[in-house]
Amino acid sequence: MKALIVAALAALFAVPAWAQSNCASREQVLDIVRGKYQEEAIARGIDTRGRMVEWWGNPETGSWTAVLTKGSQSCIVGQGWDFFIPEPVAVGEPL
Repeated sequence: MKALIVAALAALFAVPAWAQSNCASREQVLDIVRGKYQEEAIARGIDTRGRMVEWWGNPETGSWTAVLTKGSQSCIVGQGWDFFIPEPVAVGEPL
């Protein structure tokens, strides 16, 4: 279920040309996410195009960042506030 959600969200975050300025080496992007925002990895998965999609978040500040990685290049494709971890639901139970 989580993999399906991550894959669906990844399809929404196809990296357009304008987003290239939000891209750098994976190490540089994670330095920003971890250092500047003190976020930690929440979820990750591989989309149908072979890209890794990751969600990072800081439960204390509420910040979150979506990172898309292909090879050694990563792009920040979304950021926001009001991050939370939903309560787990049973298989078959509506979200």
